[in-house]
Amino acid sequence: MEELEDEIDEARVKQIMAQINYVEPPRADETGIGRLVAYYVSEKPLAIAELRDFLAKDVPQYMVPQYVVRLEKLPLTPNGKTDRKALPVPTHEHMQLSHDFARPQTETEKALP
Repeated sequence: MEELEDEIDEARVKQIMAQINYVEPPRADETGIGRLVAYYVSEKPLAIAELRDFLAKDVPQYMVPQYVVRLEKLPLTPNGKTDRKALPVPTHEHMQLSHDFARPQTETEKALP
């Protein structure tokens, strides 16, 4: 029980994390993206709405990606694992929305920002 009452030495934890090359992932406010992002490799873009509908049948709603990013190829480490550090930082410029964009139809819709 005495061990549980010990305080955490933050400096030591940071030192250990640096030794194992741990990199803190960007916070949602740094990227502007606070949602789950999925990356995929394909010659042509997928219909994202169909992908989300398919996933929603088998996984909880919070696990369905809000944004999807298509890559030419998945970056790999020398061990053949996904190189997460080499994945592009999710930004609005290269994301596909999970739903189709519907242009404003009425004058009221067009007047809204």
